[in-house]
Amino acid sequence: MRARMTWYLLTALIVAGLLVAGCSRPETGTEPTATTGTTTQPDDTWEPPDRGGEYEIVFEADCKWLEDVAQNEMNSALSREPEIDVVYGHNDPSAHGAFTASQQADQERAETIRFIGIDALPHEGITYVEEGILAATFEYPTGGPQAIRAAALLLSGAEVPKNIALGTTVYTAENVGEGGRYVAPDEKEGWVKADALDEMDEPTLTQEYLVGFSQCNLNEPWRVQMNADVEAAAEAYPEIQLSMKDAQNKTEDQQAQVREFIEQGVDLIIISPKESRPLTEPVAEAMEAGIPVIVLDRKIEGDNYTCFIGGDNVLIGRQAGLWVRETFPDGAYIVELKGLMTSTPAQERHDGFMQGLRGEGAEPTEEPNPEPGTDEEATEPEPEEGTDGESPSANDEPAETEGTDEEPTDGETETEDEPTSE
Repeated sequence: MRARMTWYLLTALIVAGLLVAGCSRPETGTEPTATTGTTTQPDDTWEPPDRGGEYEIVFEADCKWLEDVAQNEMNSALSREPEIDVVYGHNDPSAHGAFTASQQADQERAETIRFIGIDALPHEGITYVEEGILAATFEYPTGGPQAIRAAALLLSGAEVPKNIALGTTVYTAENVGEGGRYVAPDEKEGWVKADALDEMDEPTLTQEYLVGFSQCNLNEPWRVQMNADVEAAAEAYPEIQLSMKDAQNKTEDQQAQVREFIEQGVDLIIISPKESRPLTEPVAEAMEAGIPVIVLDRKIEGDNYTCFIGGDNVLIGRQAGLWVRETFPDGAYIVELKGLMTSTPAQERHDGFMQGLRGEGAEPTEEPNPEPGTDEEATEPEPEEGTDGESPSANDEPAETEGTDEEPTDGETETEDEPTSE
């Protein structure tokens, strides 16, 4: 692919010197260092490199959604790879950790790299784009407002769609001031867009209703935002009283919470599951008791629920890949900092990204098609020496990566290939 051995030897000597000087990369579990210095906001002098039309992932790592792990892995990428054009983080904290590592290692080099992430929380990703830290962030909606809307409709006696897919909003330096660019979810059989809820008649609630909400954990900013969205949306329906519980990332606690709601005789349950299989039975018990259940963000097994609402991770990953193609029309060398790769969200964000790098889902243009054989395909990273010669696929168990032995904090497990969260 590209000869790097000489560069590797030189950088190995440099890194060894830094380690002796006490400048080694932070241990896993340490707090990310605060970002300082120049941002990566594109300016009039920056031009994308010419990589011969090749989009190659030169380095990838399973960062388990954690910023400090991503920061460590970016240090490894910087020491191993002489040329990096863009960093794709599966969430904004990972992208921010990579930015921090790059600034600390070589500020001048960092200014040539573009960083993109997923989530687009107002106080994280969107702010990072406004400050020029990230070049783009792609919204992963919490679904909180839609869950409350569906709850109000169900409590008023209306029927709601079984499966509701959420779109994404792309935020870049060019459009963040205008609220970003919305992209609708993919058309899929058995699924409708969230607009379907807005098109229904306004619900009429004639009495007070108790709605139980079980959140799998509140250790992640994204889930804290989900709770805030649920509470804010419920203010529009004063008849709805919320009973909100935090399972603290414990499946057994969440199972008990659902059963407690059943015993209380709540009118409706909203659940954002920690795990798919263990929460399937408690949800079935609620359904059997005649209590509607809205499953939010991550599906349970089967379809014994009233309504599921979730984002489209393949769509979001694809938009990230298309952004890379548009920003780097002559190819790019890419670092991909993945979420927990035994989870469906990370797998789907990777799969969608590869689709985007291949140009799938791009808006049609009037440009003539390239001659056969001239369109370079996106490539996965080459296996390192000592491997079995195969690169890990999105469905394979990822190999352990040095410096990433932390336990996941978000309770990710494999679920069905439907929209799911990080």
